[in-house]
Order: sequence, then structure tokens, then C-alpha cells
Amino acid sequence: MRDKGDEVTFFTTHANANSQSEHVPGRWFGERVLSLRSQVKKSKFDTILALGPYWNLLAIISTRLLRHPPAVVISGRTMERAARRVRNNKWIEIFLAKFWYRRADGYIAISHPTAAEAEAMFGINADRMWVIPNPAIAKITSTLPRSSSQTSAISADVTLEIAVPGRLTSSKRPSLAVAVAQHCREITGRETRVHFFGSGKAEASLRASTSPGIEIVFHGWIERWFEVAPTNAIVLVTSQLEGFANVLVESAAAGFPSVASSRALGVCDAIIPGLTGQLAVSDSIEDYSRAVLAAEAIKPDERILPWLHRFSAESSGMLLREALVEAKSSASRQASRS
Repeated sequence: MRDKGDEVTFFTTHANANSQSEHVPGRWFGERVLSLRSQVKKSKFDTILALGPYWNLLAIISTRLLRHPPAVVISGRTMERAARRVRNNKWIEIFLAKFWYRRADGYIAISHPTAAEAEAMFGINADRMWVIPNPAIAKITSTLPRSSSQTSAISADVTLEIAVPGRLTSSKRPSLAVAVAQHCREITGRETRVHFFGSGKAEASLRASTSPGIEIVFHGWIERWFEVAPTNAIVLVTSQLEGFANVLVESAAAGFPSVASSRALGVCDAIIPGLTGQLAVSDSIEDYSRAVLAAEAIKPDERILPWLHRFSAESSGMLLREALVEAKSSASRQASRS
């Protein structure tokens, strides 16, 4: 947006000497409300875009009753109700959001399931809501570089390579990926290898567990994991829930088929069944395994390029700017009528 001539100011709640953002000081939420309110009054912003529940509430409350308030656009990146299955401390944010979110001038959702939940759960009108594709392929310089190395006919002596990019935490369920690999080996009799690209608290238990017949490789966190993963790898996402899942789009852009569960909800915007990967119909090991083996026959190719373009920085930035302009115009019209 800066490249298009817009003036953009970033605010953070934690000071960082190496950051180009402005700091909103305060030891607790109320102090930060007063701090942000003061900065908004001085700077005369057209629009505030808040990223995440804490900032959503901070932006809405700090601009209330200002004489000439900016338009406040909030955002959602997770499935909030489903997240309570994983994080039980979310209830306070959700309780406040049900009262405050409908007072925002706009809502940016990372996926259609996230948008549907926000309308049903927080009472946000659909005419103030936009689903903006995440710029998930921004760090991939060239798309589909590996599809030519994959074939639809899989030899029995070819090792089944499964890549699992992401944090090794309980919510990502990395042990389920190992169980799926074991089941695939039982079905096919093929050598099977699991590659973990990430780190986290679950790594120790994974290393300590026994996985007969399965080779497990821990690569640690590698941001550009798609450059070092085996060329015939199937990307497996075993998260209990996702607001979107960038890694599924990254996989398609890099030529890797992927697998996720339909029950992870937000993944449906990040995968095209039959073209970029497969959706397991449930969370069972058997359904995941069937989807992994079916995904081996998939070769993401040039047919998905128009879809991939939606997740470029250029396309995402353009759609975001249009949404912010419309939210500001709508807020101005409403203010003139009141």
C-alpha cells in the first residue's frame, strides 16, 4: 500500500528498537486504550486496521465517542468458537467481542468459514464484511517448480515421503502425522519417511516415541521448507483447526500436493480437492491415510495459477485497500446521516 502512495503507520503494544512501528505504551489494557486514543486524535487517520482479537477490542474502544473518528476495521484469523476446544482462556475475549465487534465499521476475514462464524457469533452484518485472501505465496519466487518430478504411477519401491511443516505443538497434532505414516506403510508395504519442519514442545515426546518401520527426520524450523523437502513429498496438515493454513497454498505454489482434514474448517479455502490435494473427511487415521495415498496421484500444475494469484501480495493488497476505502466511505455516509 505504501508503494501505491498510501501513508501507513504500524502500531505495536511492545516496544522494539529495531522496528519501524509506533509504540502504544501501557501496563494494562485501559492504559493502552488511552494511549492509542491520544495518538489517533493527533494523527487524524482515515482508517484503523486491527489485527487480532486484542487489537480489535483496543481499536474499537479507543476510538469511541471521538468527534471525528477514523473508520475501524477489525479482522479475524482463527475459528474463535472452535478455538475454545484448544485454548480455554479465549472466553473473556469472546465475551467482549460479542458486545463490541458489531460496532466496527468493517471486518476482514482470512477465510469464508471465519467470516461465516463472525456473522453468526458476533452479529457482524455481511455488508460490512470482506474475505481477503492471505498473501500466502509472497515468499515463493517461482511457482510450481517441482510438479514435473511427480508421476501418477507410484512404484512399490518408492519411499512415501510425508512433509509436515509447522510448529510441533499439541494443537498441530504431530503425533497423528506419525500414526498416519505408520498406517500408510501397513497398507502399502512401502518404506515411509516423515519430515518435520518446525520445532516446539511436542518434539521431545516425538523423539522419545517408537515408530516401527517409520523414519522420522527433524529438520527444525526452516522458513523456506519447500526448497529442501523431497521432490515427491506429500504435505500433511493434521491441525485440529485452522483459520486458513498458509502452508497449503505454499505447497500448491511449490508443486507439492497436500492433505488436511475437513474438520479443520478454514482449510477449505486453502486447498482445491483433486487439483492441489485432498481433504480427509474426518480426523481418523484411516481417512487421513486414504487422502495421503490419493494425493500421490495429484500434480499441481498451471491450471491452478489463476487461483494462486489470489494469494499474491499484489492481489491481496489491492483487495485489502478496496475494503478499507469502502469501509471509510460507508462510515462517512453513516456519520453524515446521524
